[in-house]
Amino acid sequence: MDGAEGGRRFTPGGYSYHVCNRGSRRGVVLETYEDYAAFCALVGDARRKNPMRMVAYSFRETHFTGAAPRGGGGTAGQPS
Repeated sequence: MDGAEGGRRFTPGGYSYHVCNRGSRRGVVLETYEDYAAFCALVGDARRKNPMRMVAYSFRETHFTGAAPRGGGGTAGQPS
């Protein structure tokens, strides 16, 4: 099973990975300041549960994008 099917993927270390999440049909998902604040809190909660370093990120009305480097090999979501 590959990552597209929901299984774990091997992610070699030493690279930065692009992270992107879009709304359905590229619709608006973050409309208000409160939406942005709530999304930031959710990202913080997720990073506490699954430590991950984010070196760059951007929240837009229709999507979130970021860059996450990996230190060693392993599976996605493990700390670098």
